[in-house]
Amino acid sequence: MAYKNIKITKGSAGFGGPLIIEPNEHKNKVLCVTGQQISPVAQKIAEMTGCELVDGFKTTVPDDEVAVAVVNCGGTARCGVYPKKRIMTVNVE
Repeated sequence: MAYKNIKITKGSAGFGGPLIIEPNEHKNKVLCVTGQQISPVAQKIAEMTGCELVDGFKTTVPDDEVAVAVVNCGGTARCGVYPKKRIMTVNVE
């Protein structure tokens, strides 16, 4: 499968980035950790990159397979857990 690189820039109230998502045969998952439903942002990233969308509340994947994590968090996941694992993180809060 051919994956596509994308560039994600911050929104009007955002900070950081831009993030360049570069999926490949091994790093090809968009991990959505937003709670009760899949985030439309995570869905769009998966569509644009060709990556598999994974609901992090229902399934786990090895960290080295995650191209980007999409979270809805004001603290720990956004600033700590995923960035410390060197996983690019998009916060949709």
